[in-house]
Amino acid sequence: MGAGNVTVIEGLHNKTFATGSNFDLHELGNFNIPGNAQVDIPLDLWGHFEEMRATARMPKLPSAEIQTLLTQRHIARAAQDWTTADSLRNQIEALGWQIMDTPQETILQPH
Repeated sequence: MGAGNVTVIEGLHNKTFATGSNFDLHELGNFNIPGNAQVDIPLDLWGHFEEMRATARMPKLPSAEIQTLLTQRHIARAAQDWTTADSLRNQIEALGWQIMDTPQETILQPH
């Protein structure tokens, strides 16, 4: 919506988001909308903001297909079938999900 970059500064760290790029609202940290914000913001823009705020709170959930592939990968890893496990990882990543394996668990995150 804006015409320039957005820079978020947290302590000694800053992140800059280029013009036209998208980022989740949580990147801005905690914030509250003032009680009279609807007075100064056009209704169509306010509606867009409310939609974005609602979607930012709802995590993307993996589809049944992704869950099936993840289960198959877990079975392949347990059998030490690394070729199959890597192939399944590639399929999952091609569908927009990132896999991070830790000693305790496998973490699945949307790209």
